[in-house]
Amino acid sequence: PILGHALRYRTNPAAFLSSSCASVGPVFRLNLAGKRMVVVGSDSAVIKEVATASESILSARRAVAEIGFNETLGSLNVYFGTDLHKRWIKETYGAWWARQPHDAPSGL
Repeated sequence: PILGHALRYRTNPAAFLSSSCASVGPVFRLNLAGKRMVVVGSDSAVIKEVATASESILSARRAVAEIGFNETLGSLNVYFGTDLHKRWIKETYGAWWARQPHDAPSGL
């Protein structure tokens, strides 16, 4: 499986991701032609946990660098840009999350 999920993903990415979420749950791994990644689906509690995780637990910098952006954009852009993007996600997602009617899961 050198290509992993790449061919099925390429055919229809949205359908592939939706069916994968439905069959295996909101968090799963993909292998797209050797690029391994984790997908976080539509479960809002899981998205919040991932979006607000500290860098020491879930490294967005490392993930962005390892999928090839370190070579194309350079280390400074990857690390500065990832930090800036994560800050925007936390600010935006945090505000959105606070407006949602829900009982927050314990530990979040």
